[in-house]
Amino acid sequence: MAARPGVTRLASPPSLLVLGFCAVNCVYTAIVAWRILHGDLYAVVPPSVARRLVFGGVSLGGPLAIAYNALFAVAPLMLLRLRDFTTLSSEAAAIMRSRLPGGLALWPLVAVSLVIAAVYVASWPEAILPFEDERVRWFTDQIPDATPVDQPLLVRAHYLAHLAADVRYTLPLLNSLFPIALTWGLVIYFGARSALPVSLAALLVFTNPVPILYSTGADAEIPAAVFGLLGVLAVGSRRWKAGFFLLWLGALFKITGLYYAGAGAAFFLWAVLHGRASWRELKSPLALAMAALTVLYYLNYAAYVVHRGVTYAIHTTPYSFFIFPARVFAHDFVTTYAAISILVALAWILVRERRALLICVPMLVFALRCTALPAGGYYTLFFVPLMAWVVAELFVWGFAERPRVAAALVPLVVGLSLGFHADVFVVKRAAFTTPRTMKWNAVVGAIDAALPRGGGVFYRKVSPKYDLLKRGRGDATFTYTTEDPAETERRLTAPGAKVYLAPVEDLDDAARRRLIANGYRPILEDLGSPTSKFALWAKAA
Repeated sequence: MAARPGVTRLASPPSLLVLGFCAVNCVYTAIVAWRILHGDLYAVVPPSVARRLVFGGVSLGGPLAIAYNALFAVAPLMLLRLRDFTTLSSEAAAIMRSRLPGGLALWPLVAVSLVIAAVYVASWPEAILPFEDERVRWFTDQIPDATPVDQPLLVRAHYLAHLAADVRYTLPLLNSLFPIALTWGLVIYFGARSALPVSLAALLVFTNPVPILYSTGADAEIPAAVFGLLGVLAVGSRRWKAGFFLLWLGALFKITGLYYAGAGAAFFLWAVLHGRASWRELKSPLALAMAALTVLYYLNYAAYVVHRGVTYAIHTTPYSFFIFPARVFAHDFVTTYAAISILVALAWILVRERRALLICVPMLVFALRCTALPAGGYYTLFFVPLMAWVVAELFVWGFAERPRVAAALVPLVVGLSLGFHADVFVVKRAAFTTPRTMKWNAVVGAIDAALPRGGGVFYRKVSPKYDLLKRGRGDATFTYTTEDPAETERRLTAPGAKVYLAPVEDLDDAARRRLIANGYRPILEDLGSPTSKFALWAKAA
C-alpha cells in the first residue's frame, strides 16, 4: 500500500527536525508546568526574574513561564501547514533519494558515523569533566531555567536524555550526532560519489583532540555551526527554502548561529544584486514565519543585552575590537588545528574552480565571528564544521581529478593526521579538568564516606551532586558557592558537618588557617590539572 502524502511529508527531514524541536520543548514545558503548579516556581524561574513578573501584588511568573515554554512547544508546528514547507519537505526528500548512495556504497558513511560516535563515548574519561561545564550543571544540579537567556535547545535535550541513562554517555553520544549529521549533509551536497572522501575528511577533522575533549559539554557551538554551514552552502547553491530553514535551525541552537545567518544573508544579497534571486523569497510565508519565531525566541537575550549592555559580547577596554579574537582564533588554527589548517590551505591552492567559494565563506564567517569578544578554547569549535567542509572539498576534488594519486595519498594523510591528533590528545589530556586528573571516583567516594547523614556539600566549578545522588545521598544539602570568598567562608564556618570541594586558588593561606581552626581538614589534595588544582576538605559535626 502506498504511503499517504501527509505521512510522507511528516517523515521528511525538515518535518522531523521541527517535530524534534517541538517534542523537546513539549516535554520540558510539561515539567515546568508540573513544578510550578506544585508550588516550586523558583525551581524553574530564577527569583530575580520572578520578582519582576509581579504586577499589582499578583505574581504572573508561573502563567507567563508556562505560556512562554508552551509557545515554543507548539508554535513551530504551524510551519508544517504552510505550502512552502510542503514544497521544502518534498524537495528535501527528493534530493536525499537522488544524492545519497545506496547499498554497499553507503558503508563509508555508516562506518565513519559509528567510529565518531564510539570515539566520543569511549573518550569521556579523558574528556572535560562533565560537571565542570556550567550548562551541564544547569540540568544535573537543578531543573534548567524555564526563562533562559542562552538558547536552551541542546541543554534541554541533554537534560531529557540524562533522565534515561548516565550523563557520561548521553552527553558525548548526543553531541556526536552533529558531526555525523554534517558528514551525511556534505555527501548530499557533493553527491553520491563523495561518500568515501567526505567520510575520510570527517574522520580526520572530528577526531581532533579538542572536539573530543569538549565532547562532554553541553555547549552548542558545533550544532549551531553544522546547520549554519549547511544553510550557507544551500543558499550558495540557490536552494533558498532549504538554506533559510537550515540557517534558522542553526540560530535555534545558539546565538553564534546568527553569524552563519549573516553569511547566508550576504550571499543572498549578492545573488539578488546579480539577478540570480528575488526579494520575493524573503516574503514567502515560510520565511516570514521563521523570522517571527526567531524574534520571539531571542526576546530574552535582547532584554538581557539591553539590561546588562553588550561589553562582554562585543568590546571591553583592555581588548581591541576584532583584533583580539582574530589573534586568539589564529593561534588555535596554527597550533591545535595545525594539521587541518594545512589541508585547508592546500584546498585553497588546488581546488581552482571553487576557490572563490572556499575562500569567501570561511573569511566572511571568520570576520563576522571576530566582532564578538569571547574567543579560544571551546569557542573555536565554531569553525570546526567549516574546516571539515573545506577538507572534504580537497578530498572530493582529489578523488575526482586525480583518483590514483588521491587513493594513495588521502589515506596516508588521514593516517598521519590521526597519529598527530593522538599525540596531541595524550599531551592535552593532562591539561584539563577531567575524570582522570580529578581522580573523580576517589573524590566522590571520599565525600560519601566523610559526610554524615544530613551534612552539607559545598563546591565550585565542579559538581559532585549527580554522582552522590546516584549513591543515594539525597539526605545531603548541596550548595554551589559564589565567587565571593568572604561569603563562602561565612557559610563554611556555620555549624554542622560539611565537605568542601573547590579550586585551591579560592583559599589563600589565611583562609586555610581559619578553616583548620574551625575543624576542617584536607582529605584529598593535588586534584585536577597542573593549571587548575582542587582540594577536598571535610569537617565533622
